Amino acid sequence: MKSEKLIVTNIKCSGCVNTIVEKLSALKGVDHVNVDQVDKSVTVFFEGDLKREALINRLQEIGYPAAD
Repeated sequence: MKSEKLIVTNIKCSGCVNTIVEKLSALKGVDHVNVDQVDKSVTVFFEGDLKREALINRLQEIGYPAAD
């Protein structure tokens, strides 16, 4: 299993966490998503060839841009 960790600075509440988990979990190949409000990180665990850019794009679409 592969993983990608992204920094998302505008995670402010459990609603943010739930939205991020729901929307990223819907991507093909995603096994699970961990969101840490304290360190403002999103870690996505997946199988296959999911690209980091696809995760960044989805986060941008839902209003949670990832920091580079």
